[in-house]
Amino acid sequence: MANRVPTWTVLGVALLLSGGVVAAATLPTILQAKDGTFPAQDSESETEMKASL
Repeated sequence: MANRVPTWTVLGVALLLSGGVVAAATLPTILQAKDGTFPAQDSESETEMKASL
């Protein structure tokens, strides 16, 4: 039983770190989308998007 505690601790820390990396990578994108500043569109892609509607 003593060998299992460090294994679960290491797995828990790895899970927290990977979750933090994912959150740090996606949070700026989510905040930009909420502000309306994402994605940055040029006139050509905006025209294509309007044409598809």
